[in-house]
Amino acid sequence: ERVKQRLALYHGILPIYMDFSDDAEETFSRALSVLV
Repeated sequence: ERVKQRLALYHGILPIYMDFSDDAEETFSRALSVLV
């Protein structure tokens, strides 16, 4: 949480928290659904 706040403050980045999976394809799919 602290990292997300610092990124937003110092770099103008909108941080998004996402759970990662052991399966790379599932993680990639989750990332796309969050971003779209």
